[in-house]
Amino acid sequence: MIQVGFFVLFFALWWLESVAGWINPIIVPHLQDVLTAFAGVVTSAETLGALGTTLSTFALAYGGAIVTGIAVGYAVSSSRLLTKTYEPVLAAIYTIPLIIFFPTFLLFFGIGVKSKIALGFLAAFFPIALNTIAGFTGVDDRLRIAALTFGATRVQMLRRVLFPGAFGIILTGLRIAFIPCFASVLAGEIIASTSGLGHEISYSAAMMEPARMFAYVFVAIFIAALFNFGLTTWEARRAHIAI
Repeated sequence: MIQVGFFVLFFALWWLESVAGWINPIIVPHLQDVLTAFAGVVTSAETLGALGTTLSTFALAYGGAIVTGIAVGYAVSSSRLLTKTYEPVLAAIYTIPLIIFFPTFLLFFGIGVKSKIALGFLAAFFPIALNTIAGFTGVDDRLRIAALTFGATRVQMLRRVLFPGAFGIILTGLRIAFIPCFASVLAGEIIASTSGLGHEISYSAAMMEPARMFAYVFVAIFIAALFNFGLTTWEARRAHIAI
């Protein structure tokens, strides 16, 4: 109820501001104008095309980061020497604002979707890899010893012991990586692109159409919240089953 009340209060204050006219509507458009623009945006074919571009770009970036991040995390965690050597390196790189690499991606891949895939991949890779390392290294050594005692192969060890034991932490990494990946794809589209939700947001701002810009922002927020809710719910169910 507190969360619902927050959003009710937010939109009530926005409506009050629209009636009172405290802020220039070029900066903060009237709520009714944004709602009208939102209704037009969500039903237009142009939005479906932009949404398809953004989601496909995000899927490639996020999917690639999942596969690569888990593989690298497993490889690093397979040895204590590798863990002590490379985990601090990955953590140090992760502290760098990764958006600074976007101009380099533009030089290599152009303003098409490839540069956004690269940026989104980079944003999601590090939290997935670091959580995978933490998950695999946190598996109880007694389980490893028991599996080895019964003659488990490397593949069986991964399938039966390591991955089930680390899955909760890996899933947390997937949830953490989702938002920076999606935000990076949108940021790349806003900075330099020819299609996508970010492009529509940037184009609407350039054309001095703030209501339409906010409508596309709401679409992006809704998509991000929907996916994040799904991942959070899945994570909570896994934790409940484990308990």
